[in-house]
Amino acid sequence: MSLEFMMCASIKVSDIVKKLCLLAILVNVAIYAAAATVKIVAETPALANAKMTEIERRGASYLGQHIIGFVGDSLEFDKGIHHISLDAPHDYIFDFSISVDDKNVSVSKASIHQKNCKPELQAVWAGPTVTVNKKGAVTLVLATPQFGPPTGKSWCANPVIVPCGRQSVALDIQTSPPGAEIWINGKRQSMRTNHLVKTELEVCDNKVDVLLRLPGKTNCNRKVPLPGTSTPRITCAFAK
Repeated sequence: MSLEFMMCASIKVSDIVKKLCLLAILVNVAIYAAAATVKIVAETPALANAKMTEIERRGASYLGQHIIGFVGDSLEFDKGIHHISLDAPHDYIFDFSISVDDKNVSVSKASIHQKNCKPELQAVWAGPTVTVNKKGAVTLVLATPQFGPPTGKSWCANPVIVPCGRQSVALDIQTSPPGAEIWINGKRQSMRTNHLVKTELEVCDNKVDVLLRLPGKTNCNRKVPLPGTSTPRITCAFAK
């Protein structure tokens, strides 16, 4: 029997949620309800299509990070604080936090730094701002960074070692509608949904990160445990 995960996009009607939760109980499928859908865009092309990852922490301990999409995508966030890292030009990383509660989406702790062992530049970034339209749709607008000449400084930090091992992975990935991009552990696969994906990759903590992208739709992403002998099935119903 396969292990199945359902990823639901932007469910807002309480009656539908109740029916889906009842269905989940009947078929033993987990439902994950998002608290907010947020579209992240760039003020100018400087950050367009930049990769975004979410940093995983337990207290002060770093547990790793996983890709959640690219600038221009719509993302789902549950309640709480989400630490986002953005690949920027000139080998820089932009970090910020998204806080989601019952009423608001806010951003804080915007910072910039060069990638490990890369030269430091004179750089300024105002961070993201939150806008909400009349229909309640939330958009994060990323300010345009400004880069100047090198400062002559650089820094190198010891890498964080996370125990991983290379192994063969099979995932049955189904979406409605089909045709979504498939990303596993940050690597884009050559095929699109619907597809039984068989690949070999680095696996950490016996889990893989799956990102599904379809133009104009909210991304589906999930951390999927690998059960061993059975093939996990991941399904995503993109909102119409």
